[in-house]
Amino acid sequence: MIAASDNEHDAVGLNICKTQEETACTVQLANPLSRKLNKILEIRLDNDKDILEALKALSEFFGENTLRSRRNLRGEIERRSLGISEEFAQAFEIVKEVSNSNRHFINAHAFKLNIYLFVLVQFWFLCLLLTSICEISS
Repeated sequence: MIAASDNEHDAVGLNICKTQEETACTVQLANPLSRKLNKILEIRLDNDKDILEALKALSEFFGENTLRSRRNLRGEIERRSLGISEEFAQAFEIVKEVSNSNRHFINAHAFKLNIYLFVLVQFWFLCLLLTSICEISS
C-alpha cells in the first residue's frame, strides 16, 4: 500500500487504521468536512431536547420541501427572529416605563421624607436646647 510514515499521512489528511478491530475502515479522510459530517451523523436526535424543539418549531412554518421554500428558509427564520426581538423590546419598554414612574414616585416621596427628617432633627435639637436651658436655669 502506502509506504509513508504516520506524519506524512497526517500531512495529506489520511488516517490509517492499524488495529484489527478497525479493519472495516482502512483509510479515513481526516479533513474538517469529514469530521463535521461524522459528528452530525453521530447525533442522537431522539435524546436531544433542544434539537427536537427546534425541529418542531421549524415544522410549524416550513411546509413543503421545495427549492423555493428552502431558499426562503433563512429569510423566514430571520424575520421570525426579528419579530421576537421586537416583541421583547416592546415588553422591555413597558418595564422601563414602569420602572421610571416608580423611580419618580420614590424620588418625590424621598424628598418629602427628607423634609420630615429635617424638621424632626430640628425639633429634636430644639428640645435638647430647651432641656439644657432649663437645667442651667434651675
